[in-house]
Amino acid sequence: ADRFTGLGRLASSQGHGWVMAANETEIFLVNAETGQLTDRQRLGRLAGTAPIIMSQLVTYASGDLVVGHSLGTKGQAWAYRFPSAVKTDPIWTGGTTACFVSTDGSVGILDCDAGSIVGTGKMFDTAGATPTVGDGAVFIASMDQSLWAFD
Repeated sequence: ADRFTGLGRLASSQGHGWVMAANETEIFLVNAETGQLTDRQRLGRLAGTAPIIMSQLVTYASGDLVVGHSLGTKGQAWAYRFPSAVKTDPIWTGGTTACFVSTDGSVGILDCDAGSIVGTGKMFDTAGATPTVGDGAVFIASMDQSLWAFD
């Protein structure tokens, strides 16, 4: 049995939208008004983190890869490799970017539309909790007993 990694809401031009449930291997799209399953898509890689949902793109980590899954084409749009596995859930940082932290303490801000890195940082150890965003910075409580801020 796959474990569920996250839930999200997708808007629709018709107003009702969808609820997206993601597990380690699949994405389920449910009509928010009727509760009817409207689509089921297989992920190209095993999801190890909660997804970041932006329009028609679902971004998640699989081992040392951050993967962009296109709901429109029902497949992998891009992948970006980190120095080590990403096990901490990512955080949306605004616009089309999200922050991912790998187990070696590498921090990356990715443009989820393009699948490219827009900022990096490094801590002495991995994150101890999901990062948070505020005042133009990403805050990460690290297992190195420090609170880090990256702008």
